[in-house]
Amino acid sequence: MWMLGIGQPKRVPPLTRAMSIKMGSDILGELFIFIIGVSFILNEFARQARNDAQKHERHKKKREELNNKIVELNERIARQDREIVHLKGKIKEIRYDR
Repeated sequence: MWMLGIGQPKRVPPLTRAMSIKMGSDILGELFIFIIGVSFILNEFARQARNDAQKHERHKKKREELNNKIVELNERIARQDREIVHLKGKIKEIRYDR
């Protein structure tokens, strides 16, 4: 009140029963709407968190699959390198036998 430049009220008039019922119902109505809005916001946050967790799990699974594929390919390359070395040795043996 001080910041608005309004002084302290000298006298507060009493509320009639009808005015108090109307104010009470207005406050309850606004409280009800506020609670509904907050519940929608909280529900949206929970939904977003759930979606983010599912997305994270999908990415994690895909990353594991890619890592497994890389390991498999590295093993295949190592096996092929051993085969190449073995075949080169066989070729040398054939050349020396002639």
